[in-house]
Amino acid sequence: GAGQWVVIALLVLHAAAVLIYVLFKRQTLVRPMLSGDKGVAPAPPLPASRDDWASRGAALLLFALCAALARWVASMQG
Repeated sequence: GAGQWVVIALLVLHAAAVLIYVLFKRQTLVRPMLSGDKGVAPAPPLPASRDDWASRGAALLLFALCAALARWVASMQG
């Protein structure tokens, strides 16, 4: 069904992104994806992240949208 093609399209997009990183940015991502660890250069100090009700509300809205999308894809199994 359509859900199968959504998953296939996401897999192709993921593989293309990995290839772009390897070919153009000269960064291998396969080992960090498997190990969960990637060395990075030290970054300059950053300001503290914002933690207010607006950012929490936006995060909750994004979570709800992702949950709705997941439910919709799961319902396509027929």
